[in-house]
Amino acid sequence: MSSLPMESSDTEALVETKEPGPQNLSAPNVEWKSLITPVGTFILGAVLAFGHHAFNAWVDGRPVATIIIPQNWVTRIGVGLSFGFKTALGATMAFVLLQCLWVSVRSQPLTIREINTLYHIERADQLYKTLPQALSFSRIIVAFTVLTLLLPLSGVLAPGSLTVTTKNDTNVNGPCTIPTGNFSTPNAPDLGSLSTQGGAGNWTSATPRATTLTTQWFVGQRIPDLPQACGPDCRYKLSIPSFVFQCTPNPPSLPFGQGGIARPQDQFPVGPTTLWNGTTDPNSMWAFYIAWNSNGANGTAGNASCSPVLAQYDVEVQTKGGVQSVTTNITQVTSPLPDVANPTLVPPTAFNNSVSLWMGLASLSYATRALLLGTAVFRPGPTFVVVEVNTEASQASFLDIPLVAGGMYNDGSYSEYVWRDVLKGIEDLSHNVTAALLTLQLGTMLAECFFDRQTVVFEYTPFELWAPYGAALCVALISIVFAAMIMAKNNTGHITTSFSDTVMLTRNIEEEVGAGTKLRLRLVKGREFEYTVE
Repeated sequence: MSSLPMESSDTEALVETKEPGPQNLSAPNVEWKSLITPVGTFILGAVLAFGHHAFNAWVDGRPVATIIIPQNWVTRIGVGLSFGFKTALGATMAFVLLQCLWVSVRSQPLTIREINTLYHIERADQLYKTLPQALSFSRIIVAFTVLTLLLPLSGVLAPGSLTVTTKNDTNVNGPCTIPTGNFSTPNAPDLGSLSTQGGAGNWTSATPRATTLTTQWFVGQRIPDLPQACGPDCRYKLSIPSFVFQCTPNPPSLPFGQGGIARPQDQFPVGPTTLWNGTTDPNSMWAFYIAWNSNGANGTAGNASCSPVLAQYDVEVQTKGGVQSVTTNITQVTSPLPDVANPTLVPPTAFNNSVSLWMGLASLSYATRALLLGTAVFRPGPTFVVVEVNTEASQASFLDIPLVAGGMYNDGSYSEYVWRDVLKGIEDLSHNVTAALLTLQLGTMLAECFFDRQTVVFEYTPFELWAPYGAALCVALISIVFAAMIMAKNNTGHITTSFSDTVMLTRNIEEEVGAGTKLRLRLVKGREFEYTVE
């Protein structure tokens, strides 16, 4: 019977015993139960990856300040899922490394130092020592070890797929307090300065406050800045009762001097003449006539009869980026403005909210109408001449005034004043006065405002999560298939990381050669071995 060579007298020889058959020391039949653990951990890693994706997708777009889960816990959950993913695939790769180890120890005889190198190859603190040695005899293990060491990258990169960003929300609705612009609001602070206090029967004309305001709005030719009810980027809409001038062009009859023809003393030998004439209707408290004429090359002419009527406005005020825009739209025209100077129509004892509305609107419409009454005659020439102006209409937005008064063109003609769409300009004046009511203290009301705001929200980028997760899952899946092929070929169903089991399985019984040249074995009991190292 052959025995192991003895290199030292201090080492005992193997005790003679009945040689066990090769079938007892060979690896058992392939048991695919060994794949349950690596496949299970691979599935667990995939579930954690999809769970991480589902969690990030649920958080995506939600405001950081109002989400049910605090931001710090959102971060912790993401890191925990990525750490679990990395751990699960790490267990899968451990099985693969075990199969690579079996291939290595079966393919060549190894010394104890080489075996020791194999079991230390995954230690990160020893990697710089063991990797150069391992490359010389086990490139497969080195390759899969490197892949295993790269798995933590998924735990570093995947949590970065969920970040925060600012989102511009538009048309967000919410409650706000806005001005009413309504004269019928009880106890409004500015109501007394815009309507006569002595009752409807004592009404005679517009109050000084109404005259000042309408003149300012007309001459300025713009709506003053209105209140910002819900911040610098806000939009609100409300309905206001007000008035509008309705004009009928070319009425059948006009009062004296209303034909729009200049008087003889107003004629000049050179240059065009521009005229304006506004006169009250003696048969009505509110109606008035207007006529305009420009006899120059670009001049226009016309006449109309106008009167104020009650109207309901929708006013929308929007402020964005510090720029305010106002849109007014008449939704309903109801009836002519009541004759508040007639006690039979508006009894003095009926001073209630409705009368307050009529009185306030009467004061404003009367003051606005006064801006359009009077006459004006302009004759531009070599020297600018204002023949007669006793009306604010000379400052109307619908009168085009040359940049240089009396300027001469190349053909010898002079610049001229030109009336544009007069009737449209008068209607726009009513709209501007109505919108400007919001600057007055006529009470406030609760309403729904729409505003733009910047919100800090979570932002999820799926590619940044699935790039590391997908790469790791693909590597792990290919590795499992590779390990299963090794197991099927070499019957490694019970291979473990135990050093003694590896020695037993790699021992060649027929040649009585140990796993390494420096190893001596002694059979003690049954199939147990003792070894000494020289």
